[in-house]
Amino acid sequence: MKLWRSTAVATALLTGAVLVPGLPAAAAPIEPATADTGMVTMAGGSVSVLDGALGIANQIFSIVQEQVRLQINREGLVRALRETAWYKTGEKHNIIVMVAPNGSWEGRFSCHLVGKVSDAVYRYPGYPPFRVVAFSHGTVKNEGEGGYINWAYRGWFDRNGMTVHFRKP
Repeated sequence: MKLWRSTAVATALLTGAVLVPGLPAAAAPIEPATADTGMVTMAGGSVSVLDGALGIANQIFSIVQEQVRLQINREGLVRALRETAWYKTGEKHNIIVMVAPNGSWEGRFSCHLVGKVSDAVYRYPGYPPFRVVAFSHGTVKNEGEGGYINWAYRGWFDRNGMTVHFRKP
C-alpha cells in the first residue's frame, strides 16, 4: 500500500466523509476496521487496511470521532476535509476549504477560481458549514480570520499575507 493510500484511509477515518467530484459532500457513516476483515466500511465500499496499521487506525478513528462529537477539533476537521478532497481528486487539482456559515464564502473570502471540478458544502453537526472546492487556478483572499479553523488549502500556490495565488498544476 502506498503512503498516499494510507493517508487517504486515515483522512476518511478522521472525517467519516466521502467527497466525490461533482457530487455534494455528505457525512457518511463509517465503521472502524475489524481484525477479522481488515477492512474499513464506508459509504460506497470498503478500504483495505494494512494489518500492522489496524490498531492504530482504530485508535485514531475513536479519538477523532469523539473530538468531533465534542466539537473540540475544528482544525482537524478542516485539515481532513482538505486532505480528503486532495486525494479524491487524484492529487491533480488545487484545493481550498473555507468556512461558509450560510453555504457561501461571501463576506469572508474574495475568490476568483477557474476550472472548478468540484464545489461542495460540507456540513457536520456542531460545526459551521465548510465549502470545499477543487479547481485549476485562481486567487483567494481571506478577508476574515486565518488559521485552520477557517481555511486550508493544498496544491500549487504562492501566498502573500492573506492572499493565495494558485497556479495550474
